[in-house]
Amino acid sequence: MDFNSLAEQLGLDEEDYMELIEIFIDSGKSDLKKFINAMSGNEITQMANIAHSIKGSSANLGLSDIADIAKNIEQKIKQGHIDDINQNIQDISNKIDEISSIHESKSQYS
Repeated sequence: MDFNSLAEQLGLDEEDYMELIEIFIDSGKSDLKKFINAMSGNEITQMANIAHSIKGSSANLGLSDIADIAKNIEQKIKQGHIDDINQNIQDISNKIDEISSIHESKSQYS
């Protein structure tokens, strides 16, 4: 993942972008926990709101793969197919972990 290229696309320098990525990682992990809790309580509206939030924040940072997955989750929820979203949630979690690893390795060398 080329953070410098993503930063340039958004008109930011890489350092500022990396700070936003760090916030995204923390909020994304928190949102996923909230989503899983909402899912266990069958809180459909809350699930849709969290998916929408993840979609927006990831899209704003140019993380289109995560935004697309979150959009898919949002659509499935609206269609009443909540049993079909477990893999999507895992995919987002994996992508956030991947971004976190890249962020950590870049931070060590900065």
